[in-house]
Amino acid sequence: MWACAAGLASIKELLAEGHAVTGFEQGAKPGGVWVYGDATDSDLLSASQSRRKVHGSMYRDLRTNLPRELMGFAELPFMPAAMGPASSDPRRFCSHREEFDALVVANGHYSEPNLPQVPGSSGWPGLQMHSHNYRAPEAFRDQVVVVVGASNSGEDVCREVSVVASQVILAARSWKNPAWGDDPRPFGSRNNVSRRGMISQLHPNGRVDFTQGPALPAADAIIYCTGYRYKFPFLEQHPDTAGLSGQQHVPGLYQHMFVPQLGPSLAFVGLPWKVVPFPQFELQAKLIARLLSGRAQLPPVSEMQAHRAAHYAQMQAEGVPLRHCHMMGEQQWAYNDWLAEAAGADVAKWAEDEWLDKAAGADVAKLPAWRAAMYASTGVNKRAHPDDYRDRWDDASSAAAAEAELAVLTQQLKALHPAAAAAAAAAAAAAAAVAS
Repeated sequence: MWACAAGLASIKELLAEGHAVTGFEQGAKPGGVWVYGDATDSDLLSASQSRRKVHGSMYRDLRTNLPRELMGFAELPFMPAAMGPASSDPRRFCSHREEFDALVVANGHYSEPNLPQVPGSSGWPGLQMHSHNYRAPEAFRDQVVVVVGASNSGEDVCREVSVVASQVILAARSWKNPAWGDDPRPFGSRNNVSRRGMISQLHPNGRVDFTQGPALPAADAIIYCTGYRYKFPFLEQHPDTAGLSGQQHVPGLYQHMFVPQLGPSLAFVGLPWKVVPFPQFELQAKLIARLLSGRAQLPPVSEMQAHRAAHYAQMQAEGVPLRHCHMMGEQQWAYNDWLAEAAGADVAKWAEDEWLDKAAGADVAKLPAWRAAMYASTGVNKRAHPDDYRDRWDDASSAAAAEAELAVLTQQLKALHPAAAAAAAAAAAAAAAVAS
């Protein structure tokens, strides 16, 4: 496993359960995609298999799209009061061979770009790049830029680039707010961003056609904010797991984590998206740790296969494409509750329709209600105020609940570690004395 957020959560929970853990990290420091670097792939489209690859996809001025209170771990809140000097930004939206008994795959899914098949792209004369290789807007000064894709990165990048570009077109098949698709008014800080449908054709003379809206006679650059593929090169070397890598979803999993036939010996952490990730990583890691120690159990293989088949059948009936297999949104809260229930039972009891006896010694807390409330209010705010939602909020009640939870956790930690608490208090007093 990697030393990214999902990997660190997994390492912590596995160690807490008494397992011997080995972590692998290709970067110079822990943090995964959250460690910024200026380097990019040598091929800005990231299409060439022989390109020099970089792991990170973070752009220089990225700010989180969820409040810091919401993203914190259970025992490591991300609020400045808890982080102290480790928090440098006070804003809210801030070859080796061994044999192992189990493998936890927690290497993230924001490193292998997904590129759409755009007619005429090979002969188009302008710059084409994936957002994996976008770092800063200055290179697009006075240019006409097309940004493809209107999820979080597309909505972000189009606004960043518009500050220096002469014109920006945001092209997408759907919008976070459906009304935006029918709104012809330009937006952004300079009112120079317009919406179109997806690119339908690129021409050798620089022209760009769209499925909806007028064509561009010429553009200088196209930035594809079109997501990523789940890539696990280390699994491609074995025929039993090769099919799990390289697509926009990981096929055949039970509860987004397990291959039924392999059980907890191969487990995935962090595949779902459109979620609050870090707390979910913790719950997934707790479940894996307890499955491997025997304190929790998975259902029989046949039940896991039936659950998986029902999930795919429901997606098909609702017209949900496979690329959205791991997209959760509001469904994340029920899934998180399931993780807590599955991990928190000391004994797994099989029942006719419900494999887990919820009264059997549950001791893993479910996520508190303020997290779902803050997530919902952030989504409403984001759709209502896409340009400045990070700096204007309407979630006072859930933010107060987060502060109250931090206060309780602080008291618990002080009681568990009185010497460390005393030292921290002395350091704070000394710092205050120096400041005064």
